[in-house]
Order: sequence, then structure tokens, then C-alpha cells
Amino acid sequence: MLHALQQSSDVNVLSTPHLLTSDNEEAEITVGQNVPFQAGFAPAASHRDRHHARPAGSLASAGSLLGGWARYYAPINRQNVELKLNIKPQINASDYIRMVINESTEEIASTDPVLGPTTSKRTAKTTVVARIRRRW
Repeated sequence: MLHALQQSSDVNVLSTPHLLTSDNEEAEITVGQNVPFQAGFAPAASHRDRHHARPAGSLASAGSLLGGWARYYAPINRQNVELKLNIKPQINASDYIRMVINESTEEIASTDPVLGPTTSKRTAKTTVVARIRRRW
């Protein structure tokens, strides 16, 4: 089914993970990356500290050329952007399997040159019941 969906232009298959678990045991897979986000601007050392701590020609001189912007730094926070799939199968005696499926997707929706990346998040939780095909 996933191969057929990949051929369609109306479907975006994010990943095709493989999980192996036992009856009534939870399995989880997470795939993603850790992305840096600018947390804002914060003041650097005080004016007095800057002139006494740095030699001539250092960042203090560069700060005057940049209109004082060198007195600020941009703290960076990191955030996971990932696809997470959690499955718990339950097999019963009547050849049916019940699976509780939790899916969560976080992705970078856009990137602004000043504000940085914007993420979007989607989650789904469902229960699927399917008949097991015996081959013996």
C-alpha cells in the first residue's frame, strides 16, 4: 500500500519505519534532528566591563562601527524536530489484531532570515482492528 501511495502526487509519505514487538508490548521509533532556534537578543557585558576587559581593536571598537549592536548576543535554544510512531498490538484468539497507534510529526514549516525557523506539529491517535491471515 505504501508503495502505491508513494507513486501518487496527492500523498506525501514521510517515512516507512519497521517495528517488531510482542503481543501487548509497546514499541516506539523516533526519527528526527535537533535544530537551533534563536531565542532573542540579550545584552553582553556592561559598558564599563567591555572597555576594561578587551584590548584596543577588539569587539568594543567593532561595536562602535556596528552602531552598538555588538553589545548584544543571540542566545540559541535547540529543539527536536521529529517523527515519532508508537504502536501497541493486542492479538486475540479470534484471529484479529488490535493496534493502538500514536503518531506525532514535527517539521520545519518555514524559515525567516530574522526570526529563524517556524515549526508545525501534527498528532494522531487511533485504534486499528485487522484480521490476521494464517499461511499454514
